[in-house]
Amino acid sequence: MPRHTFKMNYALFGINSLFALLFLHAGVVSIAVGFVGQGRPFEFLGAIIFFPIPVAVLLLEWGGTIRKKHKYLKTLGILQLFFCGFLLFGLAKSAGEAIQDWDEESIEILICFGLICGLLAAYSGFSGVYRLRLYRRIERGLAADKECVGVEETGRERREGRK
Repeated sequence: MPRHTFKMNYALFGINSLFALLFLHAGVVSIAVGFVGQGRPFEFLGAIIFFPIPVAVLLLEWGGTIRKKHKYLKTLGILQLFFCGFLLFGLAKSAGEAIQDWDEESIEILICFGLICGLLAAYSGFSGVYRLRLYRRIERGLAADKECVGVEETGRERREGRK
């Protein structure tokens, strides 16, 4: 596996961790506002339900990249592809509403929202596919330079060691 894989994995770790911390911060703020009583109860409930997702992403990122548990890469890749699909669904729904209204303001909002949502969906899709491909290469034993990927043994070596 090329040397850039190691750097790419750590770059994705940093970016995904920052996004997860941002969402975690938003959840904490929503919970705090709900406790103070200035917010609506559904905001508080949404924050409670949403809160475990960034925590799971942070733990999976840490375990898959820093602790070198490559099994977490598969779960993380699937979670990121699910998030990509969620963003694309939201974009399609908003586009339908903007086309239905068809005034200048709704089209401007759609363009801004579409740009942000599209970029996040593209990044999440790339990151998810990259993590799943990396997991598959490690499991099949195709990772030529194991130190570059950061694992002690590949799936093929583990299976051959058991026989």
